[in-house]
Amino acid sequence: MPKIKRRSISQRNAERAKRMRERRIDDEFRLSDIRRRANSLKIQRQTDEFKTEENKRRAEAHKIERENDEFKTEENKRRAEAHKIERENDEFKTEENKRRAEALKIARQNDEFKTEENKRRAEAHKIERENDEFKTEENKSRAEALKIARQNDEFRTQENDRRLNSLKIKREDEEYKQEERRRNASRMRLSRDKYENNFHLMKLNYESKIKEGPTHICSCCGGLWFEYSIKESTVEMLRNKGLPKEFIDTVCYLKNAIIKLCVTCRKDIMSNKVPNLCLSNGLAFYEIPDCLKILTELEERLTSPRIPFMVIRTLGFCKQFGLKGNLVNVPMNVDTNVSVLPRKFSDTHTIQLKLMRQMKNKNAFMYETIRPKVVHTAVRYLVEQELYKGEGIIISDDWLNEYSNERENFIIKDEDKEIGANEIMKESEFDDNDANWNESDDKPINPVATETLLNDEIEDQNDIGIKFAPAENNRPISILMDMKVDELTFPKIYCGKQRKIKENVKLTYAKIAKSELRMFDRRCGRISKLFFTYKKLQTRKFSDAISITLRKTKNTKNVTVAQMLNRDYVNGLIHNDDAFTFLRCDRSSPAFWELKKKELMAMNRQLGCATIFLTLSAAETKWSELIVILAKVLGNKVITLEEAENMSYEKTCDLIRKDPVTCVRYFEHRVKCLWEILSAPSGPFQGYELEDKYVRIEFQARGSPHVHALIWLKDAPKYDKNKPESIKKCIEFIDKLISVSSKPTQFSEELISLQR
Repeated sequence: MPKIKRRSISQRNAERAKRMRERRIDDEFRLSDIRRRANSLKIQRQTDEFKTEENKRRAEAHKIERENDEFKTEENKRRAEAHKIERENDEFKTEENKRRAEALKIARQNDEFKTEENKRRAEAHKIERENDEFKTEENKSRAEALKIARQNDEFRTQENDRRLNSLKIKREDEEYKQEERRRNASRMRLSRDKYENNFHLMKLNYESKIKEGPTHICSCCGGLWFEYSIKESTVEMLRNKGLPKEFIDTVCYLKNAIIKLCVTCRKDIMSNKVPNLCLSNGLAFYEIPDCLKILTELEERLTSPRIPFMVIRTLGFCKQFGLKGNLVNVPMNVDTNVSVLPRKFSDTHTIQLKLMRQMKNKNAFMYETIRPKVVHTAVRYLVEQELYKGEGIIISDDWLNEYSNERENFIIKDEDKEIGANEIMKESEFDDNDANWNESDDKPINPVATETLLNDEIEDQNDIGIKFAPAENNRPISILMDMKVDELTFPKIYCGKQRKIKENVKLTYAKIAKSELRMFDRRCGRISKLFFTYKKLQTRKFSDAISITLRKTKNTKNVTVAQMLNRDYVNGLIHNDDAFTFLRCDRSSPAFWELKKKELMAMNRQLGCATIFLTLSAAETKWSELIVILAKVLGNKVITLEEAENMSYEKTCDLIRKDPVTCVRYFEHRVKCLWEILSAPSGPFQGYELEDKYVRIEFQARGSPHVHALIWLKDAPKYDKNKPESIKKCIEFIDKLISVSSKPTQFSEELISLQR
C-alpha cells in the first residue's frame, strides 16, 4: 500500500479557502454562512477576554490598512456618509451631541489639551473668516446673541466690568494708549468728514436732533438736560472708578438703578467733589401739601407775608407774558388779609376779591374769585411752620374788622378777564411809554385770571365783592435786604419753609436761580416767579456793578457823599458816560448795546462788509416736537407727533405759556443744530466757507425769541459799481443762495396770500 504524503497546514487552508470561495458564489449559502459566523462571533464576544483580543487585532489591522492613503480617504468618505444618514435622526443627533460635549468637557480638564484645542479652533476660525460672506453672517449672529444676552441686567453689568478691566490693563501700556488715541481721532475725523460731505445725512441728523428736548433728569442736581449732556452709569461702575459708596449715595440724590449725570456734575464727582448744585446741598424742594397745591394766584397772595407788585401783561395772539416797570416788594399782615373774609362760610363758598395797590387807585392789581375755606386752611398750615413762626406771623381766632375795607357790588365777567385788541400793546408802546406811565391808571392783567371756580350756592353772595389794599401805607423793602423774600413771597413753592443750604457750600443767588429754573419739578416755571427772579437778579447785578464802577472807573475813584449830592459833579459823570458804565451788565440797556456795537464795527473793519443778513423766528405753535417735549416735562405725559399736530391752538398756547424756560432752551438747541448745517462744507453755502458770524437774540412783541445774524463767507464776490464783472458775479451768487417763487406749495399758500 503506497504511503500517502501529508499536506501542510497552509496547503489545507488554501484548499479550504478555495472551496469556500466556490461555495460562496451561491447567494443562499453565503447568507447562511454570514449568519453562522455572526452567531459564532456573538457567542465568543460574550467573553471579555476574547472581545478585548479581537478589538486589539482589529485595531492593528485597521491601523495597517489606514497607512494606505487611498484606503484612508475612501473610509473617511464612507464614514461621513453613514454618519450623515444617522444624524438625520433627531434622537441620535441629540444623544451624540451630549456624548461629545461630555467627552470634550473631560478632555478640556487637561490644560495642555485645552491650549492645543484653542489654537486649532483659532486657526480654523481665522481661515473661515477670510470668506467675507461667512464673516458677515457670523457678525450678525453674534450681534443678535449679544443683544439678547444684554437684556439681562446682571450679564450686562458683568460684561461692562470685564470690558472695563480689560481696557484698563491694556491702557497701562503707553504705546497702546497712544495708538488708541490716534485710532479714535482718525475714526472721528473720517466720521465727521463723511457726515459734513453728505447733505442728506446732515438733514436726517437735524430732523432727528430736533426731536430731542431737555427731558433727561440728572440724578445729582435734578436738572433737565438734553441727551448729549447726560452720561449713564451704575453704582458698580462708579465704585470701580474708586468712588466710595457713601459718597455715591450723597451725590446721587435721586435714587434709580441707572444713574444719569450731567456734564458739570460728572466732572466734579469724578474728582471726588460734591457739585455745588447737588440737591443734597439743600436745593431740593419740599413736597407740596394738598392744602397749598390748590391755591390760585390771588389765594396765594393772601397767605404770603410779602406781596410783589409787578405789572404783567399778555403779548400778542399767543398770550405770552411780558413785564413792565419795576418790582416793588411790600410786607403785609396775613392775619389782616384773612380778617376781611367772611366769618361764616361753607366748603363751596366763593367770593370775588379785588386786591388794590392803594384804595384810591381806579384799577385793581389782581382780581379773582377766591375760596375762603381754602385760604383759611392754607394759612393755618403755614403759621405752624418754622419760617412763619420766626417772622412772628399768627392768625387770630376772632376775626374783627379792624382793617378798613370797601365792599362793592361787582361781578367779574369772563369778557373782563380777556384782553381786547386795543389792550394788546405794540412793541413801541411797551418800551417807549414808561415815561408817561402812571400806576394809578394802568390796567394790569392777572396771569391766572382765566381759572374758574364753583359759584356759591347763595346768589346774594355772588353780588358782593371785597375791595381792599393790604399793603397800603406799608414801607417797601428792598429785595436785596429782605433775606427770606423768596420763601415769604411764594409759600406755594417753598411750603412756608426756608432753604437749608449747607454751611460749607458757597452758592450765589444766580446759581440757586439756575438750579430752580432747570429743575425737573417745574414749580418755579410760573410767570410770577420767573419775573420775580429776573428782577432780583437784575437788581443784585446792578448793585454789584455800581460798587465795582465806583472803585475802578477813572472819574469815580474815592467818591464821597458830598460829591454825589453835588448836581454839577453828577452832570459831569453823565456827560462823560461814567454814570452809565454799570449798565453794561444788563442786556436791555443802551450801555450794553453800545459795547456790542463797537464789537460789530471792529468785525466790519477786519472782515469787511458782511455777506448775508439772516433772520430766524421761533414758531412754537407750529413745532410739534416742542409740544411733545412740553407735554412730557409738565405733565409726564407721552404723546405722539400726530397728537401734537392735532392739538387745539388754545391748548398749544397754554403749554407754551406754562414753561417759557423750556421753550427758550429748545429754541437755542434748534438754532445750534441749524448752525451745524450752515457751517458744514456741503451745507447751503457750499463752495463758500463760513468765516465768521455775529448773532443777536432778542424777544419780539409776542414774547418769542428772535435771531438776527450777520454772516461772513470766505471768497464771496464783492460789489463794485465801477466793475460790471463784479455786478454779474454778485447776481449769480445771490441767485445761487436766494430764490423766490409765487407758485403755491403745501406750506406757502397762506404766506403767499398775505404777501399779495
